[in-house]
Amino acid sequence: MNTKTVTSAAPSKAEQLANTKAELKRVRAELDALKLRLATEAPQVLEDSKPNLRTDYDETCPQAVLAMADLGLTESEWIAEFGITRAIFDAWKGRYPQFEQAVQVARARVKAYLNRMLRQSIEHGRANVPTQVIQRLEREHGSEGAAGDDEDANRFVVLDLRMPCAECLSRKTDTQSAAPSP
Repeated sequence: MNTKTVTSAAPSKAEQLANTKAELKRVRAELDALKLRLATEAPQVLEDSKPNLRTDYDETCPQAVLAMADLGLTESEWIAEFGITRAIFDAWKGRYPQFEQAVQVARARVKAYLNRMLRQSIEHGRANVPTQVIQRLEREHGSEGAAGDDEDANRFVVLDLRMPCAECLSRKTDTQSAAPSP
């Protein structure tokens, strides 16, 4: 009797990443659904779980800002995660030079994160991501940026579309060769 042994290959890194992203999307949707259910059935539970207003700065704040920036969170989201007001955040920047420095680095990281997200979305033909990023920036900075503040205006994403991916170039070449000549 001849039997074949079938071995399944381990998923590639790309497949693992796709699976992880799909799982993350599913978990986020489930979390949103549970939050909505809590908001309608037991709103006090959500209120009790909110962080208390934080007024004390500690040495972990700069690292926390950098970590949140690496996740693509914006300055308004950092403030919300700390559970502080904008005034407290600004006071920390003025009082603690290491925090101000971390905020500057974090802003650059968020900009790089959003640029990378935009570039990848264009490379893979996902037109909705640039719209989402623009909406996010408008929420963060207003539709025309921070009025009169050049430093805040520098936080807007700059996207260079001059270097399309190989897949995009091949699609363009295929389209041009399929077009009838005049």
